[in-house]
Amino acid sequence: MGQCKAPSSRTVLSSAPVSTTNTHCYVYAEMDDRVIVDWLTTLEVIVSGDRLEWQSSATAQSGKISVDSTKRIVVQVIAKSNFVVEKVRYRRTLIYRIFQFIFGLITNSLRHRADRVELAPPKSGRQSKLYFDLRATDLGEGEVWVVVRQGQVSCCN
Repeated sequence: MGQCKAPSSRTVLSSAPVSTTNTHCYVYAEMDDRVIVDWLTTLEVIVSGDRLEWQSSATAQSGKISVDSTKRIVVQVIAKSNFVVEKVRYRRTLIYRIFQFIFGLITNSLRHRADRVELAPPKSGRQSKLYFDLRATDLGEGEVWVVVRQGQVSCCN
């Protein structure tokens, strides 16, 4: 019979090096407490590089997320019950709007659809305000989710 000899050195598995591109973002979402069926209401989502003062209400949520600063963030609104998403508006400074208009073919810092917006993670001192228009479809309590993700991985919802 042959003998088995244990290896002289042990293989140690280590985790991948921690990325230095990770940063924190703060997300705040709020909409009206009461809405009228078939009328528009606005859901405001703020993505900030700095801590924000949160207001507490039944229709407001906030959170701190860890993101890779080299990858774009997707903010998506999902109407779960008694709501539909109508369109999205994006507010920036006038200088930014002029720059985006002139150099729109070169730079694509914002991509959006009716229910989602893709943007670069905000740096410290910066914030992005997103406005999603929702329409109530039926009487009763409704449910709307705001999902923030990078790629296929959800940062928070």
